[in-house]
Amino acid sequence: MAPTKGKRFIVVIVSGLMLYLLYQLVVVPIVMLFFGSWIDADHWLISLVLGIFAAVLSWLFSRQLGAASIKQAFSDGFIWAIMLAAIFMIFVKRNDSLNLLFGNWSTYLIFIGVLVGPVLMKPRPLQSGISNTNNQFKN
Repeated sequence: MAPTKGKRFIVVIVSGLMLYLLYQLVVVPIVMLFFGSWIDADHWLISLVLGIFAAVLSWLFSRQLGAASIKQAFSDGFIWAIMLAAIFMIFVKRNDSLNLLFGNWSTYLIFIGVLVGPVLMKPRPLQSGISNTNNQFKN
């Protein structure tokens, strides 16, 4: 049985928060290990790599949610990209580094990755197990 629209929206929001947490758990140590700080990082290169990583993560999350169509996958990615931007905005505003993060065009590659990742997923067909098993025995 498919979840209702309200339940699916809650699942998408919770998945977006989990996506952000997993993204930060992986990204922050990598940036600190290779660059020492975000300021020292080559923003274009690191944002491209992080955008690809964000696309893969959002693709995996969308695959687990099982979007029924490309439109639904796009809306999931859109919600996640907006959530990610809002969470980033909250944290960088507290540190007075809003211009540092959002002033670089390459930062938007991360949001584009989160948006596009779910769209790359092939929608799952509706399962109708009984009709499929009966059709295989017809000659």
